[in-house]
Amino acid sequence: MALTYFNLEKEHVINHYRFKPLKDGFLLTNDFGFWVYLSKEEFDLVRHDKIEENQALFSLLKEKGFVLTQDNADKLVDDFRQRSMHLFRGTYHHVIFLDDEKFDEGNIKKIVDFIVQSPSRELIVKFKGKLLENFEVIGKFAEELKKTGKSVQFSIELGLESISYELVEFLISNKFDVWIALDNIKIPENTFELIKQLQRRHRVNFYLDVSDDILGKEQEIVDFFAENNFRSFFARKAKGDFWKKTIDYAYNINKKNQRTVFNERFASILLNKITNADDVFYPELGNFCTGAVISELGYILNGDIFANEESIGIELFKMGNISQSYNDVASDEEALALISSSINSSPFMEMNVFKPYIGNCPVCSYMENGNIIGKSTSERTLILTKMFDYLFERILFDKDFLKFILPV
Repeated sequence: MALTYFNLEKEHVINHYRFKPLKDGFLLTNDFGFWVYLSKEEFDLVRHDKIEENQALFSLLKEKGFVLTQDNADKLVDDFRQRSMHLFRGTYHHVIFLDDEKFDEGNIKKIVDFIVQSPSRELIVKFKGKLLENFEVIGKFAEELKKTGKSVQFSIELGLESISYELVEFLISNKFDVWIALDNIKIPENTFELIKQLQRRHRVNFYLDVSDDILGKEQEIVDFFAENNFRSFFARKAKGDFWKKTIDYAYNINKKNQRTVFNERFASILLNKITNADDVFYPELGNFCTGAVISELGYILNGDIFANEESIGIELFKMGNISQSYNDVASDEEALALISSSINSSPFMEMNVFKPYIGNCPVCSYMENGNIIGKSTSERTLILTKMFDYLFERILFDKDFLKFILPV
């Protein structure tokens, strides 16, 4: 006869956890996404399963899923479901890459028809690539998507060279979520005025690709954004200590002003992931399984479908074509194998205390070393580990940090 965990002498068991020393104590995490910071004495009680000797500790660990009993299992499952809504929502993030290839305009409707087969009630449709050359194509996609009856948020990533008056007017009138990619803050005057129009009449977001030109200029960068009332940017390809110095400087500005004047968006995503009970809906950081296929798909205009935004154009990650149904693509052997490789993380990841917040990304592994299964700790994991190290240390030992770094 099958036995439960609780057919034991004790009425509880210690759940699997990961840990690391941090200053004078220990940080513990579990696969539910909870964490606790314990003193050495408290950690010793956990290690030796003597937590009944400290009832306050027992209650904390039970609440956070480090202790499993008969009466907390349902709550923990509900909490996990809330933190992992992306697993149950269906593919909600769809990235359309606009290229130079000639294509049948009928593919626009076919791509839209495929996208809306996703069970997700809310969709984000993002456009990348040759934007000016395909301006009319973007408009036709928007028209078709508006007819579907689903809640659709349009998103677009622009380079400075793509910004024009006509495009800005179109983006404002269609309520696009606008992201502008920068590698420095030297913006031509005419282009800057169009960006300010977006800010005044709608909203604008920024990706900052951290180039060698701006290393060491963290204060100048943050001042530029804050002084122009640009509330944030998302640092991509951050090198060295640029990211940490940016956050430190932003924190000092915010504390001086006693409000959040500026924030770095990726830091906000990571902090929400470790302090919030809700799913942050950021596909690459999905706990248990990253977003490829599960949360995100990518498309090119000829109708080919790829696992996610980063994999567009890589044959290995071609999941199918819009001539197939959504269910056929999402349940195909290729898709299931990719999802499986995401779930079955490497031994290096399993030992990482931050595994519940990082996720295992097979596309990233392939981009780094040519194999979807990492044979060593990936650069992505190393970078994210350092980021979480920094953030946990700040929130644990500076009581004002969250107050003045997270946007209200």
